[in-house]
Formats: sequence, structure tokens, C-alpha cells
Amino acid sequence: MLVSIILANQGLFQQPMPEACAARRQQYDSIMPRIESLYQSPWLYRQADIHTILSSIVPHASLTWQKRTSLRTHDNDELDCDFLCQNSKTLAILSHGLEGSAESVYVRSMALTCHAQDWDVCAWNFRGCSGRLNTAPYYYHSGLSEDLRSLINWIDTEFSYETLVLIGFSIGGNITLKYLGEQGSDLPSTLAAAVCWSAPVHLSSSARELARPSRRVYQ
Repeated sequence: MLVSIILANQGLFQQPMPEACAARRQQYDSIMPRIESLYQSPWLYRQADIHTILSSIVPHASLTWQKRTSLRTHDNDELDCDFLCQNSKTLAILSHGLEGSAESVYVRSMALTCHAQDWDVCAWNFRGCSGRLNTAPYYYHSGLSEDLRSLINWIDTEFSYETLVLIGFSIGGNITLKYLGEQGSDLPSTLAAAVCWSAPVHLSSSARELARPSRRVYQ
């Protein structure tokens, strides 16, 4: 299985880390080495803040989800899942970021990209993020991998996809990576790859970075 973690801001990983975390990072580097990207952004997008802000306000292609299905969780809550289908044997499962949803610009853009590759798409909304309040006594968080596990098991049971691909953004990336780590070698045979964008895997250093005066625009 292929797992790729795309870091949008290398500066977060230049912050001081506790000794135990640094040692663990060296261990992980030996298992999953970091590969420097050869991609060169257009000159206007070279600065990270401009890239982030412009991408949220520039018009994007429109997308209308074809159907919404609600999945009942183990604790009697519901997860609303939006689908874009074309009878493909491959399904991309998209996990949005903090305060996002299936309607977030980056989720819809990725859905269109996957659809152009002849893949079906399922963008699931975390608890309380689909436009209606959830009914369980707690909300989603960066470690709630049980909901993703329930979704994948449900898809494997109810659908006939031959290949599943996980794509997670920000906290959705955290949830994806946590799920993969917890499953270990016990992953579904249909799960072929995972890609995580800008996952704040070290939450305390990410919080310190966002608290800097230069990041006030995001607060």
C-alpha cells in the first residue's frame, strides 16, 4: 500500500521538538523517508500565505453532489456522505479539514480531479459538519478514527469497489493516518493508497506556529 504525506509548510517541522518526538521522527524517517518535491509553483503562488489565501477566493469549477447517504455510527450518531459516481471500480474517500465539509473548495476541487480520472468519490462530513447538528454527546476531533473505520467497513460491505483510495486534508489527514496506524497489517484488501495533505501530526508545534503574530490573519 502506498502512503504519501504532503507537507504544505515545512516551517512547522523546523520548530523545536521534545527529545522523545525528535527520536521518534528519526525512526519514522527510516521507514518512510521524506522526498523533496520537484514541483515549482507559479511565481504568484511561491509565498505560502498568498497560496493559501488566493486558493480560497479564486473561482473554482462548480460541483453538485449526486446523492447523500447517512451512515449510522456505533453510538447512534449519523455521518452524512456525499457521492459523485460514474460506475467506477475505484472509489476515493475524501476527509475534510477543521471546520470544513464536503462543500469546502479544496474538497470539491479534489472530487472533480478524481472524477476526471474516472473514479467515484465519497466525501464524508464529520459529525456536525454537514449542515445539521449531530446527535451524539460529543463532536469530531483529530483522533476520532473510529468514524473513518466505520465508513470504510460500510463501503466494503455495501458496495462492490475493487480499489479504495483515502485522501485526507489537515485534520482529515490526521484521522486518516491514525486509522492506518491502528489497522497496521489488518487493512482491507481493497485499500490501495492514501494521500494526506498538510496534516498537523504534531499538534502542539502547529498550534505555536499559528499563534505567531505573522499568522494572525488565520486566527
